[in-house]
Amino acid sequence: MKVRKAIKSIMALGTGLTMLGATVFGAVAADLGTYPTDNFVKDGKFNGLMVVGAKAKTDDVLGVVDIATSLQFSTRKQVSVSGTSTTELSGDVYEFSTSADILELNEYLGDVKSTLTEDNLGALSSSKVRTSKGATDADQYLKFASGAGLQTVYTDNKDRIVADYLKATDKAVMFTYELQFPEGLKSDVYDTASGSDKVSNTGSITTSEYLQDIEDEQLSILGEAFDVVEATLTSTQMKLTLMGGAASDTLKEGETKTYTIDGNSYEVTVVIIADADSNSNLKTKLMINGEVTKQLSEGDTDTLDDGTVVGVNDILGNEGAEEGGDDIVSFYIGANKIVLQDDDFSTGYDTASAVKIDEENIEDVDLDIRGSWSAEEAEITSITLRVKADSKQTGDLYIPSGESVRSMLDEPEGMISTEWDIAYLGLASPATAEITVTPSGDDIYYLDFESQEGLEYSVPLIDNTDGTWMVGTDSENFTYTEATSCVYGTAITLEDYFVLSPSGDSDKAFSRIIAFDDVEVPSGTSSGKLTFSDISDGSTKTVTFPASIQNDAATNASTTLNVGGKSYVVTAIASDNLTESTYRVCVDLNNDGDFTGADATIVTKNGAELIVMGAADNTFNFSVNVPGKYMDETTAAQVFTVQIAASGTNSDKVDLDYTSNTTVGLDKKSNKGEDDKSGMTNYGITVVENVPSDSDDPDSLTLTVPESQVYSQVFVTGGATSASTSSTGTTYGEVQRIEVGKAILDNEVNNVAADNLIVVGGPCVNSVAATLLGISNAAPACYEDFPVDEGAGIIKMVDNGDNVAIVVAGYSAADTRNAAQVLANYGDYAEDLDGKDEVVVAGTQIMAPTMAADDAEDDAEDDAEDAE
Repeated sequence: MKVRKAIKSIMALGTGLTMLGATVFGAVAADLGTYPTDNFVKDGKFNGLMVVGAKAKTDDVLGVVDIATSLQFSTRKQVSVSGTSTTELSGDVYEFSTSADILELNEYLGDVKSTLTEDNLGALSSSKVRTSKGATDADQYLKFASGAGLQTVYTDNKDRIVADYLKATDKAVMFTYELQFPEGLKSDVYDTASGSDKVSNTGSITTSEYLQDIEDEQLSILGEAFDVVEATLTSTQMKLTLMGGAASDTLKEGETKTYTIDGNSYEVTVVIIADADSNSNLKTKLMINGEVTKQLSEGDTDTLDDGTVVGVNDILGNEGAEEGGDDIVSFYIGANKIVLQDDDFSTGYDTASAVKIDEENIEDVDLDIRGSWSAEEAEITSITLRVKADSKQTGDLYIPSGESVRSMLDEPEGMISTEWDIAYLGLASPATAEITVTPSGDDIYYLDFESQEGLEYSVPLIDNTDGTWMVGTDSENFTYTEATSCVYGTAITLEDYFVLSPSGDSDKAFSRIIAFDDVEVPSGTSSGKLTFSDISDGSTKTVTFPASIQNDAATNASTTLNVGGKSYVVTAIASDNLTESTYRVCVDLNNDGDFTGADATIVTKNGAELIVMGAADNTFNFSVNVPGKYMDETTAAQVFTVQIAASGTNSDKVDLDYTSNTTVGLDKKSNKGEDDKSGMTNYGITVVENVPSDSDDPDSLTLTVPESQVYSQVFVTGGATSASTSSTGTTYGEVQRIEVGKAILDNEVNNVAADNLIVVGGPCVNSVAATLLGISNAAPACYEDFPVDEGAGIIKMVDNGDNVAIVVAGYSAADTRNAAQVLANYGDYAEDLDGKDEVVVAGTQIMAPTMAADDAEDDAEDDAEDAE
């Protein structure tokens, strides 16, 4: 009695939660302030059991429900959700993929955009060229052929590295560059470079004539300015010598100046400008950083020791004696000299060494200069360059993610200007979901996938134990085809599982895998019951069926199973004796209201469909299908096939294989030195067949399905650009389900220390609570020895072997419920719980109690006894 009065005195201090001293329960190391994370929630899941007495009242049960509900929202794991990852380039950039038309895998650039103009790329800006014969626009175009040239692929390169690439077949035309002069680039024709005698087109001329009016004019080509150093023709040939560079200037003889290019300094001195020779050619020598060039005429280049090319554009000698009339020279540092020679300007491409850059013949560029020569005037209407793939390695051109066309070419000079490129930045990566087909041992396969509702399934698919081929397991059939009519021999038996999936649009199909669990046989006029469960989360559905079913296999009793917002017809059928084991069900698997033998399609997260194509002894085939409506270009479905078959000398093993399908872009390849086989469809499903090192072990399959079609990030760049990558991925706390069976009765606990326990109810109604509190489970001791009186409850944490237990108990059932509400709302009482292993909850609500009158009288009596 003294102890109980002492507790009352503590409660009377006016707090709703008070500490119970060690003199009551004994000191323990447990701490209620760490609840639930330290013991009862592990890896985001509930780790323990909730125990209620078999003789408990409703209030105790409601207390367990409150605690379980609270724990449900405390059991969270951090889930990283991958989003769409894309790379953007800023600057003078054109991307082939647009919101209206993406660049798919295996699609050629020209099938998305055939011609780029100045509206797409600043490097293609039009300019104006003015000569003494008139002005003309100079319009630039970059063209890509349809069905040929550059395309993105997922395959292995020459080093047998499987990945995605921007690819062009060896010697295939990658692109065509056109410089058009709508009004004509015109010049009179002269017999010498500096002469004044015009030449008429009166017959065959074998020596070069000069287009002086074009010389010294400037052409803008793919972002780089080129001066026309020399322009000549014969009867059929036109030849242009162009020069551009990183830095250009004009200096007088003897003058010195310093230039900075890419962080490097170049001090240039014009050493000498020599008088004209017999051909009227002036010559000069330049000294650059102390190194003297060879003798250079107009259009000549020289290469310094560090690889820098120096070129002379123009030399002007002073022929008079006027004051200040110094000779001058125009030059380039980092020069880019181009010679274009078309032997017949009236016909098509010239492919025989028609282009020379920095004195090197460019074999992979075809040239077509279109022009005419009439009387004394010549005209150029267009210059077209056709650039072909020529890898710096042998064979086809493969450009990996992060690289560019220029970086992988054997002759990058063939791209004419150094100011532009075609960059490949890989595939845009949408959020993905995985489907796996994995073996268990060497004779069983499981299918694992996530549904569009987020339910995770692990489905036994094939079992070939002891050479007995089963779709499902050795004792449970997996049904994916509905009956053509409901007859006993084709119906679904107890413990079998089946697919439910509405037919129609796959994006609205919420597929479920359901098990047929139990039958309650009708009795008299009472209806029977069928119990089903979802094998993902264990949730159950019970439906009734009429008692009128007869001892006749052809007589059916129909009912409805509601799952995922859809109603599926279920028909019960039994053999003659109408016992539980003889009951079967027929189910309308595809929700069309009848039994027609239709196959139910398993629709997975992100819309991929798994369709069984056929199953027989020793083989099981299914297709992976993406409806055409999800594709950018085609309306045809994207389909490939997977087969599981018996394997081994005794056919008691299983193995799988998938089939390449080039129609959908799937080409099975293996990395060098590895056995795994992988490919990717045009939609972007990555398919990896994992091949174990032991050839006797079965392969597994991993499908990575994007939430939307992947696309290739291919950019045409002009000048300086910068890249940035963005992603819509995020991380969130995903509530974890508390599994069925975590709440049990006290008489089901065999070993109190075997688990973490939350024990709800006092010792009179919960034997486990009595054990943990060290109190008898029998009346009246269970009342008299309970540490608090009516109107109060306790929450006590006890070290329990390697585990812990929490006792939530009240003097009455109502007191227990109040204490349970405190634990359920542990966050609101964090300060009161922190550092304590036991607390008292007082009052019929979660509030500070007041001392009752009779309690005050008892205390007065006790005080009197103490005084004596």
